[in-house]
Amino acid sequence: MPRQYLSTLPTRDLATINFLSANFTSPFFGLNPNFTSRNISRGQLLSAYPHFSNVTYQDSVGYSWYHSLQNRLEKRFSRGYTLQMAWTWSKAMTADSFLNASDPMPYETLSDIDRTHRVTGSGIWELPFGKGRKFGAQMPRPLEFFAGGWQLSGVYQFQSGSPLGFGQALFIGDSSQIVLASDQRNTDRWFNTSVFNTDSRAVLASNINTSPLRYSNIRADSQRRLDLSLNKTFSITERVKMKFRADAFNAFNEVVLQGPNTDPVNSAFGRITAQEPPRSWQFSLNLSF
Repeated sequence: MPRQYLSTLPTRDLATINFLSANFTSPFFGLNPNFTSRNISRGQLLSAYPHFSNVTYQDSVGYSWYHSLQNRLEKRFSRGYTLQMAWTWSKAMTADSFLNASDPMPYETLSDIDRTHRVTGSGIWELPFGKGRKFGAQMPRPLEFFAGGWQLSGVYQFQSGSPLGFGQALFIGDSSQIVLASDQRNTDRWFNTSVFNTDSRAVLASNINTSPLRYSNIRADSQRRLDLSLNKTFSITERVKMKFRADAFNAFNEVVLQGPNTDPVNSAFGRITAQEPPRSWQFSLNLSF
C-alpha cells in the first residue's frame, strides 16, 4: 500500500479504513482462474500490484551489529579442583524487518536475542576421599571401592531476559511507566497494563506504524540455572571398569518464567502462563571391557 493512502493519526482512523475497504467491480474478474471474485477493495486497487493478492520477495538489505565487553576468570586444575567464570555485557542490534511495508530500509531496533548480561560458571571438584587423595588413602579396599574416587561438577548460567514488543499498541498513559518494580511484578501482571488501550474496537488498521518493535526497559524473566553432576569410575578388574553418573538439571528447581502475553486485546494480556522445565534427574551406568 503506498504510504500516502495510510493514516498518520495515533488512533484508529475509521474514515481511512472505510475508504480503503470500499468494494468495487473488479477489472480483473474472468481474466484468469485466480480471479474468482467480482468485487475488489479500493485498497487492493491502490496497491503496487493490484492483480496479485500479495507479492513476497527476499532482498539482502538486512544487517545487524553487536558490541560487548567480555571477561573471563579461570583457576586451573590443582589440589583437586578447577573453576571458570565468564561475564559478558553486551548489546545486540538488528535491522532485519520493516516497521511499515512501504519503508525504504529495515527498521533498526534491539535484536530479539539481545541479553544485556550473561554470567556463566563451571567447576570440577574431586572429593578428597580414596586412593591418591587427602583422606582415606589407607582405607580398606572394599570401602575405598565405594567411597573413593567421586567427582562433583557443575555448570551455572544467568542471563538477562529478552526485550518485549507490543506491535501497534495504543498508549493511554506514559510509555515509560510500562515497567513495574520487582516487588509489584508477578505472573498475573508482569508489566503495567493500565497504560495501554485494551479495547479491541480501537485496534489500529491502515495506519503508519511508529511504535518501536521492542523496548529495552521491559523484558521477559531472566534465565537462571544450575546443573550438577556426580560421577565415579569403579575399577572392577584391570580391564573391566564401570562408570556411574548422576545428573541434576536445574538442581535448585529455580522457577524461570516464559514471556508474558503482549497482545493488548487478548484476555491474558500482561500475564505469564508457562514456565521453563523444572528440575529433572538423569542416571547412567556404563560398563567398559
